[in-house]
Amino acid sequence: MNKRTILTAGILGGAALLLAACGSASATDVVTGEPAPPTATEAAQTVVADLPTVTPVAEPSKVAEKPAEAPRLLWIRTSHAGPGVVTIRFATNVPTTAEVRVSQGEVGPASIYSESLDDLATVHETSVPANAMGRYVVHAKDNAGHDAWGTLRLTDQFGLDWGLESGAPTLKAPDAKHLVVTWGFASNHPSHMGLDGEVLVFATSAKCTTADSCVGDLVAEAPGPADDGVKFESHKSTAVITGSANDYQVIVAQPLNGDSSSMIFREMTIRGDQLPKNQVSGPGTIKAN
Repeated sequence: MNKRTILTAGILGGAALLLAACGSASATDVVTGEPAPPTATEAAQTVVADLPTVTPVAEPSKVAEKPAEAPRLLWIRTSHAGPGVVTIRFATNVPTTAEVRVSQGEVGPASIYSESLDDLATVHETSVPANAMGRYVVHAKDNAGHDAWGTLRLTDQFGLDWGLESGAPTLKAPDAKHLVVTWGFASNHPSHMGLDGEVLVFATSAKCTTADSCVGDLVAEAPGPADDGVKFESHKSTAVITGSANDYQVIVAQPLNGDSSSMIFREMTIRGDQLPKNQVSGPGTIKAN
């Protein structure tokens, strides 16, 4: 090997070492001795490394909120509270305040007395003057200001709330264990809407006297579905009772609109000693008080 060959190999080897040095993180400029500028790849890696770490934020789950239930009267009923006084009890499906009005007549908004109940509750009780017309109106309001109305009638001989006398509720006791209630609406009545009603039965001991003002317990709830009558919409409800050891207060509850925010209630009573003596017997009509 001659000197030219050795020199060439040396130059090539030095160049290779220089290229390797330039590719490393500590490469320096061979002319100036300063650190060599980063390559394009190194610059991109540096930019990515300097970016802040972003943690993905989970999107909150979308849960459909259940709309608040609109207030409605479930039942209204009375009990004796002394001479010239009656106790009104009623229940609502949600907590409400209420105003109880003693109606002046069988129809119309005029009242002779009103009582405000300002505490939110689902069951209310108050004593008011007895009304010879037997008509009481309850105006309930929930915490959001939504209204519910209910009218209780103790007598309705002309069927004022049912369109005609034959539509007013009637109570029968086919035997000592069952009460059958029927009512309906004429085709020209605003409540001829095919809305199902309900019958609720409250019981007190037959030994309880009027002076005792016994509250009674809810012992039966029976549906009163509407039939599809075109000229007359009929309702029929059969409630199971315990027998002649108790006296019974029967409440017909009928909505007057689709959301039941307006209700009509009819109260009827039957004593245990008015029930048929046999467990099963022919139907007997009980005259409503």
